[in-house]
Amino acid sequence: MTFKNFSYLFPGYPIFCIISALLSIIPIPSHYRAGNIAIIAIGLWSFGGNVIAATNTIVWHGNLRNPHPVWGDISQAYFSVMNFGLSSATLHVQYTLWRVARNRKLWMTPRQRRWQKFWAYFFGYGVPILFVVLHYIVQGHRYNVVEDLGPTPTTYLTT
Repeated sequence: MTFKNFSYLFPGYPIFCIISALLSIIPIPSHYRAGNIAIIAIGLWSFGGNVIAATNTIVWHGNLRNPHPVWGDISQAYFSVMNFGLSSATLHVQYTLWRVARNRKLWMTPRQRRWQKFWAYFFGYGVPILFVVLHYIVQGHRYNVVEDLGPTPTTYLTT
């Protein structure tokens, strides 16, 4: 089933995106104090995605014009990497849970803690940034503009 336009989404979709963005940043301060870098990455990736989706539906409501091409580039790059960033940060959360469940010793040395933080930052932010660079290399054209939704990535998901 295909839809000719998504105008039925307009008043509700941006409102729910903004509410979801606000709800996704509520737990970030407590996880920052606890040092859960991967959970912070998940919260920031979902916050950014919801804010960008709300902005796109407001700016591109009812038209196909391209009033802000730089914003279109930023938006499509973020959307192309957001799912990968969420998956990568979730992978690190699962690794941390596995490490806690198989705990063979009670204490970690400061070097091991530093190494763990490095991997958390790498999985939460480093791997997605690498993905953005690779996406820029393989994209066929800048982005597609979908009426009422705004710019969308041009990479075809084949897997």
